[in-house]
Amino acid sequence: MPWTVGLAVRVFTHERAHAGRRRVVEALVALAQEQRLAGVTVTRALAEAPSPDAPGGDGPPLIVEMVDRAERIEAVLPQIAALIPQGALSVTETRIYLPASRLRASDAREQPEQTLPPDAPAAEALHALLNHGVRLIPVLDATRKPLGVLTINHLLRQIKDELTGRPLDLSQPAELRERLLAQLDGKCARDLMRSPALSVRDDAPLDSVARTLTSHHITRALTLDGEGRCTGIVSEHTLARLMTRSLLLSDADALALAPGHAETRAALAGSVEPTGGERLLAGMLADRRAPTLAETATWDEVTLAMEAADSGGVALVVDARGLLRGVIEEGALLERATGATHERGLTTLRRLLAQATGQREAPDQLRTLRAGALSQPARLIEAPDTPLALALAHMVTAGAVDYAVIAAPDTPPDGVLWRQDALRALVGG
Repeated sequence: MPWTVGLAVRVFTHERAHAGRRRVVEALVALAQEQRLAGVTVTRALAEAPSPDAPGGDGPPLIVEMVDRAERIEAVLPQIAALIPQGALSVTETRIYLPASRLRASDAREQPEQTLPPDAPAAEALHALLNHGVRLIPVLDATRKPLGVLTINHLLRQIKDELTGRPLDLSQPAELRERLLAQLDGKCARDLMRSPALSVRDDAPLDSVARTLTSHHITRALTLDGEGRCTGIVSEHTLARLMTRSLLLSDADALALAPGHAETRAALAGSVEPTGGERLLAGMLADRRAPTLAETATWDEVTLAMEAADSGGVALVVDARGLLRGVIEEGALLERATGATHERGLTTLRRLLAQATGQREAPDQLRTLRAGALSQPARLIEAPDTPLALALAHMVTAGAVDYAVIAAPDTPPDGVLWRQDALRALVGG
C-alpha cells in the first residue's frame, strides 16, 4: 500500500446550489464516482463569510473534497469547474496512501531499455541481451504495437539444438559467443521472438497485474495503451516494491521498529495482505524442495543433488549441528566449474548446454572442494514467523534477491521463500 503524489480538490458550495437541473453536490459526487476517484467527502460547514456571489437562499454551506493521484485530478478538473456556477474551488498538492488495487500498471511501468523492429538482425538483440544486461526486448511494428518479445532464455532455447550438434568448450566465453553469432547469421528478431507477447493495459489494477505475472510464471510483461500500443514494461520487482513500500523507511532501508512498536509493525504488514483468512507468515510458503547438504558433501554429491531436485537452482548447506552455513546457487557453481566469469546471458547458455550435453566436468582442483567451501553466505534469512509482506519488502530492499532462506535462530533451515510465491500469495493469485 504505497504512498504516491496526489492532488486534493475542495469545492465551496451550498446545499441547494444547482448546476442546471441538478444540485451541485449531487453532480460532484456522481462525477467522482463515475471517474472512480480515490475519495470524495461532503462536509456541512457551520458558518461562512458572507459573499455577494452566494445568495442566502442556497442553503447551508458545503465543502466537497475529492482526492486522487495528480494526473487523474488534473484530467477531471475542467469537468469539476464546469459544475460550479457559484462558490470557489481550491487545489492543493498532497500525499495519498492507496492500496495496490487502486494503483494501475501505468504507475509501475518503466521504459524498455531497447526495442526492435521485426526485421532487425538477431545479432543486434544478442548484443543487447549479453553485453548490456537487458532482460526483455519488445519487438514492435511501425505503430508501436507489439509483435512479440525477445529474452535471453527464449533466444538460446531456439538455437540450443544447433549449438550442441558438435563438442563445445563451455569454459571459453569467446568461443561461445562466436558460435552463437554463427547460428544467428541470417536470422532476424521475428524468427526468434516469443509471440504473442504477454501484456497488460495501462489502466489494469496493480494487484491484477501481479496475478497475471505470477500465474504465467514470468517476471515481466508489456504495458499497452487504449490503442494497443506499447507504453513500457512492468516487472515483478517493481510491483513488489510498490506494494510493500509502506513497510519501508525508504526504498533502500528495511523497517526496523523497536520491540515496543510490534503492534504497529504487525498492522503495517497486515495492511498489505488480503483481508480475511489466516495471517500470512514467511514459513507458511517455505519451499522444502531445495536440497539440504552437509558441509562435507563432495562436488559430485552437490551436483547430483541439485540436478535431481526441482529447487530453482539453490541448495542449503548445513554444519554438523544442522544449522545453516550458507547456500550454493547453480549459476555460481557453473561459473566455478567452467573456470570463467562473464555476462549473465552466457551463464544461462552454459546452464542450457550443460543440461543438454551433460558437460558438468570441473577442474580436478575444484572437485576436491566440499560443499562448505563451495557455499556462500545467504543474502537474506527470514524467521518462519516473519509477516509475509515484510519478508517480501526485505527482498526488495536487499537488491537483486529473488529468494530468502527460512530459518529461525539456532534452528535448522525450513526451506526457501521465493519472491514470486510471496507476491502470488499477497495478491491472491
